[in-house]
Amino acid sequence: MKKLALFALCTMAFFAVACGGNHSHGNANAANKEHDHDHEHSGEKKEHGKKKIGSFDVEVVQYGDAKRGGEGVFEVNTGASPEANQKIKISMWLADKDGKELSPKITPAWAKEGNDFDGHLEVRKDAPDKAWLWIEIDGNKASWELDVK
Repeated sequence: MKKLALFALCTMAFFAVACGGNHSHGNANAANKEHDHDHEHSGEKKEHGKKKIGSFDVEVVQYGDAKRGGEGVFEVNTGASPEANQKIKISMWLADKDGKELSPKITPAWAKEGNDFDGHLEVRKDAPDKAWLWIEIDGNKASWELDVK
């Protein structure tokens, strides 16, 4: 019995150290679960309007400027229920007009309190003056034009 208890304790300690408890493993939708940083963003709120992506009426809000060598901060509202938002596959990235990546693709975190997705995108130092925020939901894409500072 002592060996079983010791084995269980060692196993739990291993997973606690290995994972740290602060990130997820497995499928990309794991990031769609709620994130835990405060949901306040600084900078001017810039509404980029709505576009249809598949069956979703997607609205994008940008906070502050997308600055070279910094990041662009975006909230994405799909108009879907919380249950549906937790199941969709969503990614976003900065790109040129044709979708060629200017930043790594990310899976934005679903924010339970706003029922929206929160994405912080890297803006390269050599980014052009105009870039497009691309969002893909369940294989369907749309883009919004942005100014880069």
